[in-house]
Amino acid sequence: MLSRIDNGHVLGIAAFSVPILGVYAPLSLAPLIMAVAVAAVAVRRARDGAWPNILGFAALVCALAMVWSAVSILWSIDPATAHISKLVRLALLLLAGLTLIDCARALKPDGRDRFQKFMIAGMVIAALLMLVDRVSEGAVRQLIPGARESWAVMMVQFNRSMTIFALMVWPVTLVIWRRSPALAIVFCAAILALVSGFNSAAAIIAIIAGMLCFVLTFLLPRILPAVVALGVLISIFAGPYVSHQISPAKMAKMAGMSIPNSAYHRLLIWQFTSGKIAERPLLGWGFNSSKTIPGNKRDIWKGSAVLPLHPHNAWLQWWLELGVVGATLGVVLGGGIALRQRDPHLGRAERAASLALLVAAFLVGGVSYGVWQSWWVATILFAAIFMVGCLSPPDQRRAELRSSQ
Repeated sequence: MLSRIDNGHVLGIAAFSVPILGVYAPLSLAPLIMAVAVAAVAVRRARDGAWPNILGFAALVCALAMVWSAVSILWSIDPATAHISKLVRLALLLLAGLTLIDCARALKPDGRDRFQKFMIAGMVIAALLMLVDRVSEGAVRQLIPGARESWAVMMVQFNRSMTIFALMVWPVTLVIWRRSPALAIVFCAAILALVSGFNSAAAIIAIIAGMLCFVLTFLLPRILPAVVALGVLISIFAGPYVSHQISPAKMAKMAGMSIPNSAYHRLLIWQFTSGKIAERPLLGWGFNSSKTIPGNKRDIWKGSAVLPLHPHNAWLQWWLELGVVGATLGVVLGGGIALRQRDPHLGRAERAASLALLVAAFLVGGVSYGVWQSWWVATILFAAIFMVGCLSPPDQRRAELRSSQ
């Protein structure tokens, strides 16, 4: 039976499901990626007699990060067993993602085409469902058992959905671009307009920044990867210093404007976090220790804690919990991925879409979720998997390059 199925089916079903589940059940993406990885390995073994090869740059950096995270528990201020279980789940998620990236890279032409059609269909259906919910104030969402929230609560619930769309838009845009650049532009603009109808400023900024990166990469295909890598390096290494210098009240007064409540609270969180980073800059406070940092429950503003659960900034969380080693590994991973987009075998559209995805993920991670949240890690991994599945096969890219020379 498995010999009749290829990973175009497996990844295609995943790509069809992820945008829809992202709208209505985003937390399901973590168990989904595990299940898809098991299925993909079984299908590949049955069809080709091969096991996935996950060895490479990303796998090495992720492995080093996991080892350092495990070691950091030794000096954690709260070395509870929950931290170990969290680390194990994270490691399994990364293993599943790296496995599926290799399976996506190995797709045959017909399987790759099948996967891409499923992906586009899933994205379009999810967008239509979101549109109906926006116009009807949650008519579709209310069909879900137990979902009887008010529209205001639903808008908050949709924040995760919007950030998932901010990433998933780029693999789809790449596929559409190959068929019609004009249609790809219309598609991107339509997704931006749809997301703008909800409350996620992070998703809106991420899509706009991704669009700008996409355009600039076409104009400067060899320079933009280096610019993005430099931006990653500066953001991560300078993040604690800049955050420590922030005075939210002075910023608002100087700008002559009222900062939104959520943004003002974020600035206060980052300022507190940077102070705690300065106390332990080398080793950090230990993996997943953000929620137990001394003083984190202190009421800082309008009944809000100074550090609720996590810093809402990926690189500050790396610094806070894993110290300079964690921050350096973040620079190596993000900057390394950006620089690898200078590969001459990549077409301009492929390079542009890949960099746009990286920028979008980096921006959302810089203002929103905890860096270890399973659904968020799964979202980034799924977006990377789908992007790899949308790239031309390596042999084809090399052949096209030789024919153009």
